[in-house]
Amino acid sequence: MKPVAMIAGVGPGLGAGLVSAFANAGYETVGLSRRGNAHGAHHSCKVDLINPDAVTSAIGGITESIGPVDVYVHNAALLHNGTLTETKPEDFERAWRVAVLGAVNGVQAVLPTMLQRGSGSILVSGATASIRGGANFAAFASAKFALRGFTQSLAREVQPKGVHAAHVILDGLMRGTPSVNQFDGSDNRSIDPLEAGEAFVWLAKQRQSAWTFELDLRPQTEKF
Repeated sequence: MKPVAMIAGVGPGLGAGLVSAFANAGYETVGLSRRGNAHGAHHSCKVDLINPDAVTSAIGGITESIGPVDVYVHNAALLHNGTLTETKPEDFERAWRVAVLGAVNGVQAVLPTMLQRGSGSILVSGATASIRGGANFAAFASAKFALRGFTQSLAREVQPKGVHAAHVILDGLMRGTPSVNQFDGSDNRSIDPLEAGEAFVWLAKQRQSAWTFELDLRPQTEKF
């Protein structure tokens, strides 16, 4: 029976790269997304991650049919950029709901089984904005800062119980996404989604005696 990797927030770019990387590593892959697009996953589920009841129901149904989740990746985010005076309260709140509340809902659905088994990995996609707020990114950076704090607390809670929680800072534009053109990037100055996904697989396979909490990834040309 293959181990199960569930990716929440599957779309073009990193989501598709994560699906491919885990599939290549021998995992049964499950993609969760608001639109229900599989992007190559073995199984696809349409679900709104900010709805806790829907998340619990969807993940419960999947685990009943294919088995418990071994790796859960939270990759959902809402990129909102604009001056603070242009940012509507509902836009600010939704950025937080997608990034943070979505993570809480997903983790709460998969964690009990992981704790019962004493194993599993919860991996969270961060960004440059997780550690450095930029002009016109107040909503996005606030959400990403909060997500990093949530993941830190989670790791300290569950690591002694055998569950690995890790945060990955993606410091750069993701190849194949609209952000590359939006922010005047190029393929040779962006992160390859499959290669980033392979780093997540590496985290999931780490042995308990040497766990990484935070990993940062950036293209060779990115300044930092």
